[in-house]
Amino acid sequence: MEVKLVKLTTGEALIAQIELKFDNVQVVKPVVIAQVMTPEGPGIGFRPWLLGTNMSQEIMISKEHVVCCAELDQEIYNAYNSEYGSGLIMGNHAQGRQLREVVDYGS
Repeated sequence: MEVKLVKLTTGEALIAQIELKFDNVQVVKPVVIAQVMTPEGPGIGFRPWLLGTNMSQEIMISKEHVVCCAELDQEIYNAYNSEYGSGLIMGNHAQGRQLREVVDYGS
């Protein structure tokens, strides 16, 4: 599984471990970016996408509801990975942030 940003047709942007499965995108540990207050002032943090669910369960999202997937900014990738992933911090992870289409509009 890869950690990516997933933009949905609802306008929501998720950060999750994803894998393409036939006509679905499987997401694990999906979060959204949220503004938080820190001692230094406003900052960013994560909150679960579906509050009250088991973060480790696999959730299937139909490709019909996915606009695109994108590489994450290195700082956001590292923050997500340290909290929800292996904890490893990557250097030069997201050199190019080009969007990759998930939806096959030809079908």
